[in-house]
Amino acid sequence: MNKNLLLAVAVPALLLLSGCGDDDPSLPAGQSGTSLFDPLFAKELERRGYIESAANITPEDVADITELDVSNSELKSLRGVEYFTNLQELNCYRNQLTELDVTGNTELTSLRCYDNQLTELDVTGNTALTSLYCSDNQLTELDVTGNPELTVLSCGYNQLTELDVTSNPALGRLYCSSNQLTKLDVSGNPELTVLSCGYNQLTELDVTGNPALTELSCSYNQLTELDVTGNPALTELDCRDNQLTELNVTGNTALTNLDCSWNELTELDVTGNPALTDLDCFHNELTELDVTGNLALADLNCGYNQLTELDLTGNLALTDLGCHINELTELDVTGNKALTYLSCDRNNLTELDVAGNRVLTHLSCSGNQLIELDVTGNKALTYLSCDRNNLTELDVTSNKVLEDLNCGSNNLTELDVTSNKVLEDLNCEYNQLTELDISNNQNLSSFRCTGNPGKNGVFRVKVWPSFDDVPGVFFSSGSYNYNGSTVTIEYWK
Repeated sequence: MNKNLLLAVAVPALLLLSGCGDDDPSLPAGQSGTSLFDPLFAKELERRGYIESAANITPEDVADITELDVSNSELKSLRGVEYFTNLQELNCYRNQLTELDVTGNTELTSLRCYDNQLTELDVTGNTALTSLYCSDNQLTELDVTGNPELTVLSCGYNQLTELDVTSNPALGRLYCSSNQLTKLDVSGNPELTVLSCGYNQLTELDVTGNPALTELSCSYNQLTELDVTGNPALTELDCRDNQLTELNVTGNTALTNLDCSWNELTELDVTGNPALTDLDCFHNELTELDVTGNLALADLNCGYNQLTELDLTGNLALTDLGCHINELTELDVTGNKALTYLSCDRNNLTELDVAGNRVLTHLSCSGNQLIELDVTGNKALTYLSCDRNNLTELDVTSNKVLEDLNCGSNNLTELDVTSNKVLEDLNCEYNQLTELDISNNQNLSSFRCTGNPGKNGVFRVKVWPSFDDVPGVFFSSGSYNYNGSTVTIEYWK
């Protein structure tokens, strides 16, 4: 047989390798398989040192490769990856892949193809697969019933309507949030330690058969009940934004993080959770909350409930407190020396002593009935919102790092902000001010001063030397009505 005839036979055979009768996708010895590879994929293989030449890929180039990483490469195709027959680990995440064929990679144990544009993914033949990360794609289906060794499955942020993990008894971590799942059966996954199934359409979830569970996130679903009494190892529970009317966590003694906000709870007993460091029960219907035994508590958000009292005297580790929109008439935080964030807006507080909270950086106490507020000792304060109270004076001259100040709707007759040189946002509307000096506040990007009486129909504002035109819509300008009279804002240097 002459050479031309040999070539005519060999080339078509090479191009049809994947369909050979013996199901051997490997390249024939001594021949170049470059045409079987996507050109950009081949160049990336060369750039990363997997092959010597993208123009001449040989069987020897791919035969012994067990690990392949082409992530973050802007590749649109991995055509040719099927010839890496001994491949065990494939990382191709953060590319622009619309398809991926791993049916020929039967030795594959780890596949990371997340953050692409895949609409399909067939892993039914990859029986050795132990970890699969395919989140952030456009998958509408995913069949993992043929992957009995799977221990980690991350398929969140897709468009899955169904997910069957009943054939994956070794599964330890399951991340399937942000899909369109209406049901999820994890009763056959006794080894499960982490379950993240939030942002779906689940109406029920049974985790009573998962005693090893340490982390559970099922937020943003439609759950009306949740039984975690059989999960004694649970350390983190996020069940916010559901329709729960009750939640029993008294037996979850290892619990450190609990977020049950945006539900319909009327009671919450956390006295049996001594390890609790973070508690968010915002927007429920709680009338009482006992955290006196949660000595490790650092972050508490119990806002938007119906609490009439809150004892924090023993919570010395507390750094963040949100108790806004309740019915509190008293709040004692004098012993919470580690407090950096405090939001107690819209209660019925007539007093608030924060003088001893030296590390406080954020204070929001608007919408109360405060007649005085001493922040002279809070030198770390960067944010202060005390609007809608009954303050007649406010001294912020010691708050040198203050960036945001909202003291509107009070009864202030004077306001000195000349020492607040890093101030960016100032709202002093609806007070009793006659004038204001902002000449040292050159970082201001937002300034509101309407609703003040001014003097003789003018509210004079002293500005910095380089101030020309009013900076924009976030700066008060023009005229406004005050008690039936017109007051004009006048900027002067």
